[in-house]
Amino acid sequence: MLSRIGAGILLTALLATSVLLLTNFSFAAFFGTFSFAWENFQTRFGEWFSGYRVWRENRNREAQARLEKRREAQNDKPIDKVSTVSKGEIVSFNPKEKIASIGEKVSTIFKGWGNSLKQEPKQTSGDIKEQKTETEKETFPTISILEDTPKQTEIERLDPVSDNKDGEEITFTPIRETDELNDETIEDLEEADGAEEIEAPAALPAKPQNFDEYILPKSDFLNSPPPRVLIKEDEARALAKELEEKTKEFNATGRVVNICPGPVVTTYEYKPDPGVKYSRITGLADDLCLALKAESIRIDRIPGKAFVGIEVPNRERDTIFLREVIESKRFIESKSLLTIALGKTIDGLNYAADLAKMPHLLIAGATGAGKSVGVNTLVVSILYKAKPDEVKFIMVDPKRLELGLYADIPHLATPIITDPKRAAISLKWAVSEMEKRYKDLAGWGVRNIDGFNTEVEKRNANEHFDDNGEMWKKLPYIVIIIDELADLMMVSGKEVEESITRLAQMARAVGIHLVLATQRPSVDVIT
Repeated sequence: MLSRIGAGILLTALLATSVLLLTNFSFAAFFGTFSFAWENFQTRFGEWFSGYRVWRENRNREAQARLEKRREAQNDKPIDKVSTVSKGEIVSFNPKEKIASIGEKVSTIFKGWGNSLKQEPKQTSGDIKEQKTETEKETFPTISILEDTPKQTEIERLDPVSDNKDGEEITFTPIRETDELNDETIEDLEEADGAEEIEAPAALPAKPQNFDEYILPKSDFLNSPPPRVLIKEDEARALAKELEEKTKEFNATGRVVNICPGPVVTTYEYKPDPGVKYSRITGLADDLCLALKAESIRIDRIPGKAFVGIEVPNRERDTIFLREVIESKRFIESKSLLTIALGKTIDGLNYAADLAKMPHLLIAGATGAGKSVGVNTLVVSILYKAKPDEVKFIMVDPKRLELGLYADIPHLATPIITDPKRAAISLKWAVSEMEKRYKDLAGWGVRNIDGFNTEVEKRNANEHFDDNGEMWKKLPYIVIIIDELADLMMVSGKEVEESITRLAQMARAVGIHLVLATQRPSVDVIT
């Protein structure tokens, strides 16, 4: 008896034999097919290799021809063509033949001159002068080519960046430049931009070096606000009574104890009755909005009071003018040089903040949301509080539209930057300036920029000057404004991200602050 394995082997052998007999299979024909394919491959490979050898020989021949042409071009220089001195060759010279050839040339010249006198009329002295001037004009281009060379060398000699090799600071006379960036940074900036030539503006007045007599601008330069549209008292009381009735309908009894009108919304201070939960009142926001026919209603607690604030939008909104806030008592009495006029509170009170306490600012929003208005308000507010030697700006404006009107202010540490590569270099300079200031603060034993400037005032008052006998200089605040951070991150994201991170972490104590504006406050822009 066969086992299962043996039976399987036997059946497989019978099946294979029957298939071979039915298909008339031949091992010789099978291996013949492989041998034919191998011969075909060898033939094709031989043809390809022979073609490759021909192509390589042609390429070497062309390279040799190009090399010979280069050698001929190097040998055939204009100097060799003009010069008549032989290079080691002995040239036979026959004076009789030379004199005979010169005589033939002179005779042909006189013959042509005689024929011209017979055919043409006599020329006056004026015509002869015109011919002389024409010949002079024809030979003039050869002279003008030689005159260009010393002009180019003179321009290179007067280049302020190429001559500075000792690492000294370059002083610029145009008003748009302020000596804040050193020469090494400017040289790096030129190398990054392909060493482009910068044309200095002509006849610009030199910027003043001392700002002791600098006068802060007056508020008369700003637009005056129009008369305010006051909310009628009868309408406000009627709306308060309607609020009480609507909340009573939803089992949230209470009464309005105070009305605070504002420029945009009016706040109704609502005091709920005992036993009424705060969550029940906040859940009525949508119902009250529908009942009062308002765009939106906000309900929130009022800090320091046992009331609930119900904010209802005004039918006519007031426009807040910057002049109102700058002329306010809170802005004028603020001692900080980085005071910002932000606007008004819900109650209509003027509101100003200190950028030094923030210490950095991020302005985000879609197009038309008011980012540019916020940036302009910040810059103008600081211009109304600080002198040029107290606050310096570094402005980055990739769109070339928003910050261009500040191009001539004396507060700029560098001209307005529109190139993202230059912006990355300026941020690196800010990081190096931060490290330098930390060393100065540590050497003087102070903790922040205010302490350093106070110590400078004390030493100057006591006539404790530096080693050169000069007065100590205060450190100015530096405000870095970037109008569109997303565009900057797309071009040079790694360098900009590293610099911004270091400045945001450590630059507050030394008086360097960031103001970043962007349309997309997403993860890929702000990491």
